[in-house]
Amino acid sequence: MQKVWHRKHDSWWYATVRESGVRKQYKLIKGPDDREHRKLAEKELIKVLADRADQEDDDTADPPAWLTVDHVVTGFLVHSRKEHGEDTYKWYKSMIEGFSERFGHLRIRQLRKKHVKSWAKRKGYNSTSQNKFIGAIKRAFNWAV
Repeated sequence: MQKVWHRKHDSWWYATVRESGVRKQYKLIKGPDDREHRKLAEKELIKVLADRADQEDDDTADPPAWLTVDHVVTGFLVHSRKEHGEDTYKWYKSMIEGFSERFGHLRIRQLRKKHVKSWAKRKGYNSTSQNKFIGAIKRAFNWAV
């Protein structure tokens, strides 16, 4: 995950993102330098990055180097909560949340088919459930594109 940091003199949490060789700072939330506000700032960063991704129209560009599996899954679940019914959102969440906990640290360029297949087998899914899980992961990444 992208690092967030606290600026003491103004009590704001920030994140610096490098994209196409250019660094940009995002002002996230105001609050003290503690664990709780760090978590809130990380959640806000995911929202900011997801909103930015929605606004970008260039489908031919390579994904940014900092983008992780956790960014994609979290952004997709935020999208699903807004756009789908409650049951559909809960189904997606139950299918892909554990995958994000295990492989969320990987950059999306590092994610391979073997990661997805090994997770489905490790969970003990039968072939039908494996297919549905892989479909949910594909849906999340297609949404990110």
